[in-house]
Amino acid sequence: MTLDPLIEDCLLRIVDIFLSAGAKSLEELAIGDAENNQGRLAATMRFPGGFRLSVHAQVGIRDGRPDLRKYSMHFMDSGDATIFRYDNSPHFRGAGDSLHHKHEGETAFTCPRPTVRQIRNEIAEYISANP
Repeated sequence: MTLDPLIEDCLLRIVDIFLSAGAKSLEELAIGDAENNQGRLAATMRFPGGFRLSVHAQVGIRDGRPDLRKYSMHFMDSGDATIFRYDNSPHFRGAGDSLHHKHEGETAFTCPRPTVRQIRNEIAEYISANP
């Protein structure tokens, strides 16, 4: 099966947005088909100071537009300890059964669905404050 060009473009834009936060290397990039006419992304980026971002996403099409359906954006320090992770995995059920949540260290809490740019900005701010 060939990946829908809208989906492929969306997945590549996700990578580009995170790279614009100052990543110094892209260590892993895998884009491919997932079930139910979705595309999947697995990417790992390294930032100055040894920070690392691991991105996993599944994107489909809804109403003719790309739709981020599943995601995990995991930002870690040089020792791989979690600084924060946003995801919508079913292991967490928050207020109103929301799957959207954020982990900060060992704590997890419900949050509105973040945008990729919001997460990118949070990474850039964190790196800037913790050189």
